[in-house]
Amino acid sequence: MLATVTQTPPPFWLYLSPTISACVVIATAGFVYWYTGRRTKRDRIWGLYQEFTGVEMLTARCRGENNLDSMLDGDDLQKMYNSDFERYLPIAQVVSFFVALHHLVQGRRIDERELASFFGEYIVWWHYRLVIGDRIPRTWVGSKQLSELFVIVDKHKREELGPNYERWLSDTRY
Repeated sequence: MLATVTQTPPPFWLYLSPTISACVVIATAGFVYWYTGRRTKRDRIWGLYQEFTGVEMLTARCRGENNLDSMLDGDDLQKMYNSDFERYLPIAQVVSFFVALHHLVQGRRIDERELASFFGEYIVWWHYRLVIGDRIPRTWVGSKQLSELFVIVDKHKREELGPNYERWLSDTRY
């Protein structure tokens, strides 16, 4: 008695044309690239937020806020830098953090919407105290970067909050 040999049909992808197969491979690779890049951006912003809310930066922010609030009218960071460097340092530490955030945004290493979500209130507060309050000289590193971060936050918060934006802004800046 002879054994019957049955052949299984070849897999369906062998019937696809090479062009369609290439498109499927490219689309899959593109999705994986997009997804991992997005996840990396999320992980990066989360790490930055943890750093910003950590003990060292929290201490610097609190001291910096107190130092800014105690400045006399007409004082700016240049005067503080020259006369009381110890009071200047925590403010400089926070401004340096915002400068680094700015570089990451410009290099598209963090997402603008997530920047607004995680750091929006802080950027608004420091922008109003330093830039709008004329506490940081316009020629200093940090002034331009903080203003540009504010524009990004302003844009995304306006979209997100709609008619509630003005109330959020007034609550946040003071």
